[in-house]
Amino acid sequence: MAQSKWGTKDQAEKSSKFWGDKAETTEEVKAKKAEPKPKAVTIDEVGKWLMTTENPNGTSCILLYGSDGTGKSGLSQATPLRGKGKMVIFDLDRSNMPIWEAYHNCDPNIIIKDPVVMGFDEDGNYTIDYLATMNRIKASLIWVKDNHEKHKVTVVVLDGLNKLLKYAEYQMRIDANVQVDGGVSMRYWIRRSKAFMEILEVLKGLPVHKIYVAHEDFQVKEGEAAAAVKANTNQLMDVKCFLERKDYDDQIEFYGTVDKHKSNSAFEGKEIKFMTVDKKTGQSTWDSEEMWSVLGWRPDSQTQKPKKKK
Repeated sequence: MAQSKWGTKDQAEKSSKFWGDKAETTEEVKAKKAEPKPKAVTIDEVGKWLMTTENPNGTSCILLYGSDGTGKSGLSQATPLRGKGKMVIFDLDRSNMPIWEAYHNCDPNIIIKDPVVMGFDEDGNYTIDYLATMNRIKASLIWVKDNHEKHKVTVVVLDGLNKLLKYAEYQMRIDANVQVDGGVSMRYWIRRSKAFMEILEVLKGLPVHKIYVAHEDFQVKEGEAAAAVKANTNQLMDVKCFLERKDYDDQIEFYGTVDKHKSNSAFEGKEIKFMTVDKKTGQSTWDSEEMWSVLGWRPDSQTQKPKKKK
């Protein structure tokens, strides 16, 4: 190998890399040359994009959040927004199947998919492939965008935002080679949030009704500090509804409180009961008609205008 007063070429490259110099190794230079360059966007392409009518007008984007057992999955399956079309549920929490079997008679138009991908890690353990799982969800959403009319898909539900956020974190830790309880620099947390938010953004762009389901820690209360990723999730939504159950001596009542409603701010703060369970008989009474008349409310562009708070 060629020798200079600075040592061999290989030694110089190693030294440069160790000290963080701007000089790049031969391998890095070759890799950069091999990287595909971003495709240039032409004026004609921009004009065609601007003039197409692909905006998801007339669709809802709803976040349902609350603790376990407050009716989130049940309420999403009961939505009348589906009409005569199909609903696709990405069931990360694996909580939808019992509801589908018990209350919807295994309706084939409600399609429940578990997107989790399993595989072997580098140690030979059979475990969840977090990256493949997130890629499967994202690719499925893109497929729905291209095929929703052909297959009559009218609603997509992403059930399990907390688990999806955890998967994004676990993948980030794998990439950073950091243990679950180890400290992580801010740039890696940003990477986690980006992977999570990209999926939510892809879903938001679909020309169908969207329902996101999360636990109560996704609720962002006015005046309280919140993690940026959860604050961004809340900002993405058109409608937010907090679900809870109230336990009384003789019965349990289930309520939803509208935290946000872009189409009609007069609904914000409205509390609606949608289920009652009699403790003595075990019988339940379900009525989500009023709830969905509020959550799915949209103005008639010809006869109505959104109401405002007085």
